[in-house]
Amino acid sequence: MHEILRLLEVRDSNYEEFINYALNNSDYFMLVYVRYNMAPESIFTNNIFKDLRDLTVKTRANPSWAGTPETYSNNTAYKITFYRSDPSAQQVLNRVNGIYNWTRPENPQDLAFYRGGQCWFYSIGHERMSGIIDPSPEDKTFFEERSLIDSLFRVDHALDGQFIEEGLSS
Repeated sequence: MHEILRLLEVRDSNYEEFINYALNNSDYFMLVYVRYNMAPESIFTNNIFKDLRDLTVKTRANPSWAGTPETYSNNTAYKITFYRSDPSAQQVLNRVNGIYNWTRPENPQDLAFYRGGQCWFYSIGHERMSGIIDPSPEDKTFFEERSLIDSLFRVDHALDGQFIEEGLSS
């Protein structure tokens, strides 16, 4: 059984506080770089990729990630990139001012954070959805204090493969 804490939109000062909290309470974070019709990525996206390069742990092309079980589009390339959570990433991740701004065409997509190989926080920018999986009491307090909780629910089944990432450890 898993508990899911669905969040309201995290933006502005709450977003900056969240990024700090997440970087200090996770092992990894993930961004998805998408090239539709093989068009070049935006300068902003390229700069994010370059500025996070030293924190890269793993990159893969399989078009499935936390919140997106599988996607397919002709002539589209996906680069799912995992980074080591490190305070030095704060400045780069704060270049946007909200969770749902992590979406194409200007930015990489769907910021997520991992504890070991399990997704802890996921977002689907274009659908304006995000949540915490199996939140700790500290996690609940953090989001309650900022009035960012939409709902809390339980699922009685194992997490789908999209929320588990092989090759990441605590």
